[in-house]
Amino acid sequence: MGMGREVITLPVVTVVGPSNSGKTILVEKLIRELTARGYRVATVKHAPQESSIDLPGSDTWRHLAAGSAATALVAPDKLVFLHPDPGPLTLREIARRFGDGYDLLLAEGFKQDPALKIEVHRRDHAAPLAGLKNRIAAATEEPLPLEVPQFAPDDIGGLADLIQRVVIDPAAEVPGG
Repeated sequence: MGMGREVITLPVVTVVGPSNSGKTILVEKLIRELTARGYRVATVKHAPQESSIDLPGSDTWRHLAAGSAATALVAPDKLVFLHPDPGPLTLREIARRFGDGYDLLLAEGFKQDPALKIEVHRRDHAAPLAGLKNRIAAATEEPLPLEVPQFAPDDIGGLADLIQRVVIDPAAEVPGG
């Protein structure tokens, strides 16, 4: 039973914004940029409603129906871990389940989580998110009355630099700084 658990300190940042504001596209571009820089990036997407990737009658569904607390499907091309009814999880708790071997957990959604956040804002789409805690930047088409660095939505290099400096390796020395 009780072997000690290693504490995982996987850095976490989440991309937030209204529906259809460009969060997924930004996450995709950040993944490409950060992996091109040599980082291993894991991702998680918040689904606001129930969804099922485990079809009734499948073997993993049968394992869970028989009472397994969690199950995994391991195939030559992927590993899928299923944990039904996980309850409300913070991104830190999700990061611990990912384990080690990653440099960053990049999330999409999770507005209420205490994780560091990059807000995506599109002109004429919606107002900036009110009361958003731990916002470290905004990807926006127009200047916003926010006290955080603001980047054009296509300034992926600038956003990746910020993530690298503030989230992945805040102790690193900045050249010329």
